Amino acid sequence: MFFERGDAAYREGDFAEAVAAFTKYLSFHRNALGLYARGLAYKEMGNHEAAMRDLNAALGINQFFSDARSAKAWIFYVQFDFATAMVEYHQAYRDYTSDVDNLSFAAWTALGAGYDKKAVER
Repeated sequence: MFFERGDAAYREGDFAEAVAAFTKYLSFHRNALGLYARGLAYKEMGNHEAAMRDLNAALGINQFFSDARSAKAWIFYVQFDFATAMVEYHQAYRDYTSDVDNLSFAAWTALGAGYDKKAVER
């Protein structure tokens, strides 16, 4: 209920309300998605310090959360820290492709087929 309220407020551009709703949600369910969502709302409000805290906390729960890493990269970019932004974007891409590879493995396994990564890459 609180997550949906925060999501709706975010989509309507009411970022302060989104932060309040996501904070309430996080008091019951502390997870990477909630931290990421609140981090995005903070980012939209221009509160980059709070956004980075939440995005880093989300990555602390799920180090391969490529969307959280991409949001961090955007903050570094607008702060003119282009080198760090590039590193974060690169890592987000690696995390994303790793997730895709893991999903491919899961799909092949679910189909009962053998999975040979080298054969798939050819």
